[in-house]
Amino acid sequence: MNKPNSRGLLVFSAPLILAALFEPLSGVVDTALVGQKQTHWLAALGLAATLLSTFTWMFNFLIHASTQSIASAGGRTEGADSNLSLVKTSLLMTCVVASVTAVLLYFFKSPLYSFVGVAPDLSPVVDEYFLVRLAGHPIILLSLTTLSILRGLKKVKQTLVLVILGTVLNGVLSFCALNFFDLGLSSVAMATVFSHGIVFVIGMNLVLLTLKKSWIELFKVKASEVKSFAQKSWHLFGRSLILSSCFFLATKFASVHGVTTLAAHQIALQIWLLSSFITDGLAQGATILLSYEQARGKSVEYLRQLVWQSLGIALSIGVIFALILGAGESWWSALFTTDQEVLSILKMVWPVLVWTQIYLAMTYVMDGVLMGLGQFRSMKWIMLSGTLVGFLPLGRLSLAPENYIYLWMGFALLGLWRLLVGGVWVQRYFRLLKLSSIG
Repeated sequence: MNKPNSRGLLVFSAPLILAALFEPLSGVVDTALVGQKQTHWLAALGLAATLLSTFTWMFNFLIHASTQSIASAGGRTEGADSNLSLVKTSLLMTCVVASVTAVLLYFFKSPLYSFVGVAPDLSPVVDEYFLVRLAGHPIILLSLTTLSILRGLKKVKQTLVLVILGTVLNGVLSFCALNFFDLGLSSVAMATVFSHGIVFVIGMNLVLLTLKKSWIELFKVKASEVKSFAQKSWHLFGRSLILSSCFFLATKFASVHGVTTLAAHQIALQIWLLSSFITDGLAQGATILLSYEQARGKSVEYLRQLVWQSLGIALSIGVIFALILGAGESWWSALFTTDQEVLSILKMVWPVLVWTQIYLAMTYVMDGVLMGLGQFRSMKWIMLSGTLVGFLPLGRLSLAPENYIYLWMGFALLGLWRLLVGGVWVQRYFRLLKLSSIG
């Protein structure tokens, strides 16, 4: 095939998009279930989840690097042995990173609580969720890495089934624990850890079945494999560190305005991230196909058209999601809370949540394009410059009374910067690639 096919891209990405839709639903369902109980719990959940997700996202280079590396190896037809090496390296680094992170978060819990604005009376409630999730942190990261490995192996349908299974299991367990057994906030964390554990075990069995390998072979890792993987991951770590810091600081900025604003911020963040995860499915499809096709030696024009098709589909998704959010404002808000003060804050930020969806969808896909083309270094600098130019100045303004809206304007400007500068970088890469092929 001389030209990429938009329909083929959409068909391949459809399971990834559906999986990405279900992935954040665990957080959305937990937020909704807890929000219906009491606002105090919801604020505690928001603080604990932000701390944990900050350090999870900070190390999501493990996820993206695994997908890109394995997809690229598939394009070069290097075989099951090469993929097994990448799988072993991914799992080893995930175990090390997750364990070290969990220990550090435990010992530095108090200063982190203080930094994000956990009030003394709220601290015991935050502990209920935070400590249980911290104990299961390695299991959660291993589950996410296993899903990324399956994506790299192009097992996208199996990935979708596993994500749905984990989401449904988490929701059912959380609902029963809160409403039938009255087990408190810690039970929500237990449900999350348990569902991720089930996904990891089933997912890794699928990986080994695909590669025709056994569990025993996972425990032999070469130092050279780890070094190569770590070098590729370094720039993605920088990008993840900056993005995670933005979310971390946003919670800190929101906490200045009190528990009510903090609760509203948690709801707004869940809705905002829902659209990002949906589009992230298409971004993953672009990463896999670009890595695979570039490794196979496809032309610059072929790769360029694949990029434009990905962005075109992303624009359509962004418009649809903006229409859904715009038309269903009252329904979305009521899903999470009935507190009128929280609802009034959500009403203020809603226009930003709606209209930014149109271009943010393309921003997330642009990240996938850069990963697929192996431009990891650029992602770090794009994220850093956007944070300095857009997010931090407006975030600082949001600290003043009645200025909470500026925090979301900072997020909006950061997303626009990433899209525009990322597009310039991709065009520059294609020009250089074309010149090198001519030479």
